[in-house]
Amino acid sequence: LNKHIPMQFPIGVNIKTLNPWLYLSFLGNVDYLQNGISNVLIGVLWSVSVEEQFYLFWCPLVAFIKKKYLLPLFLLIIAASTSYRYFLTDGKGMLINYGSFSCITYLATGAVIAALATKERFVNLIARIPKYIIILIYLVGIGMLPFRQYIWKFGVHYVLVAAFVPVIIALFFAFVIIEQNYGRHSFYKVSNWKFISSMGKYTYGMYCYHMIVFFVILFALHILKVDVAGMNTYAFISILITSFFSTILIATLSYHYFESFFLKLKDRFN
Repeated sequence: LNKHIPMQFPIGVNIKTLNPWLYLSFLGNVDYLQNGISNVLIGVLWSVSVEEQFYLFWCPLVAFIKKKYLLPLFLLIIAASTSYRYFLTDGKGMLINYGSFSCITYLATGAVIAALATKERFVNLIARIPKYIIILIYLVGIGMLPFRQYIWKFGVHYVLVAAFVPVIIALFFAFVIIEQNYGRHSFYKVSNWKFISSMGKYTYGMYCYHMIVFFVILFALHILKVDVAGMNTYAFISILITSFFSTILIATLSYHYFESFFLKLKDRFN
């Protein structure tokens, strides 16, 4: 495939350094750490690998630890993950972003809010948050997200900032989840947007297929002698829009004619 792709092609699909066995064993993030981001078509599955690693040890953890110890344990895991990013990654961005123990911060934060959501006092506290505070947190949180791309500008303080930014981002999205579920003064409930709610079951497929669809469209245009490397902004936006709706279509077909078969198997393990 690489022989037919021009040097300036917008998507990297190098397979020479790709280790497919790591992805088949849900260790795709390890491939990132070893070989870098060489193939973005399959490379997006690094996060799926982290999730599966999480499930592998999290379920036994929850099963064998007494309920009253779970919340302190989750908080301890977040603290340990943050310490790992600060003390043991040597400032290496790949390890900070893709290392399994680095990523556990986000997953453990989700576990924290799941544990807190079982407590009536916490739920009532969230329900009473005034609308102006909710709006302020949303504005600050959304404005903070692009900031991640400029952490490197902190120079000697880079490792310190990089260690704590995932905690802040995780807390922001945790707030969004609990506020959307329990807030009584929300400025808007996403669940009211029925189209978005109905798309939830297709988002996994959309994530897995989106780069493949984008690549297929670009490669098809390349075969048709279109200069995909030198296209203007309007042409590129048109391709993005086409890729977006094509991804939704592929993900929908995948869900109904492929994924649903495996999803039904879950009923046998309830």
